[in-house]
Amino acid sequence: MGLQAFGTIGQGVAGMQAADYNASIARQNAAIATQTGLTQIQNSDMQFRQAEGKQIAAAGASGVWGTTGSPLEALAQSRLEQTYSAMNIMRASQVRAAGFDEEAQMDQQSGLMKMLAGITGATSGLMKTQTDYANANNQYGYNPLSPGGAVQPFAPDESLYPSVAQVMG
Repeated sequence: MGLQAFGTIGQGVAGMQAADYNASIARQNAAIATQTGLTQIQNSDMQFRQAEGKQIAAAGASGVWGTTGSPLEALAQSRLEQTYSAMNIMRASQVRAAGFDEEAQMDQQSGLMKMLAGITGATSGLMKTQTDYANANNQYGYNPLSPGGAVQPFAPDESLYPSVAQVMG
């Protein structure tokens, strides 16, 4: 039973290690999701700046001065929309990262439960072996707790067995 208990604990350890690995992958995915969001914001901002430059050039080409009136309002509105776009991108990446963080926590809890299951299973198996050993001693007339030594024969309870005369008779 000792090898079986060792194997049961080994299964628990392996389960915990696998869950820890999965948790580390989920944490990496969370970091990637956050970084991806930042990159998307930078790309969006670069596209905005290109569009903003085209707006300024178009306003200048038409002979309208770009610091007052409609051209300025159009640029301000574009900047506001870009800010909202960046906020939406960041929020989406944070939600995705939070999902991966939650997955990592669940994986760690799963690993802990697998380890505890391995320890509990091994302990249960060892206790069953001890009980089986004690029952076997009693069945064959030995009392390992006697003061004379570890294993001493003792007389079984005569009332449990028929006498020779009763069997032959």
